[in-house]
Amino acid sequence: MSKQPQPTYRGRFLILGPLDKFETDPDVVLFFVNPAQADRILGLASYKGAEPFMHYPVTSMCFTITYTLSKGKPDVNFTSISERRRGKWSPNELMIALPFNEFLVAVESISHSGFGRLPVSE
Repeated sequence: MSKQPQPTYRGRFLILGPLDKFETDPDVVLFFVNPAQADRILGLASYKGAEPFMHYPVTSMCFTITYTLSKGKPDVNFTSISERRRGKWSPNELMIALPFNEFLVAVESISHSGFGRLPVSE
């Protein structure tokens, strides 16, 4: 048995969908973004303090979700070449997974952090 803390489950299924359509708070919020957007999201989520984290560059998108669920920490996935081919992901996209509580910190930090006050570039 793993000594790693296990995620708490509300059900037995993974449900993906737009955040505004959920009837309850999700455990994890996923973002498919470009590097500039990733920088802003992670900067906002870190506004009230963050720990450095180690990134494993060769992981699947599933690992990113599982890691965030089990550890309660954000993760970044650069999306491997095989996943890009299968899923037809853009070479300019990456994935961020945030625990819901860190997503809330990011939202609350928009008006306080330079990451939130900067103009949005296209």
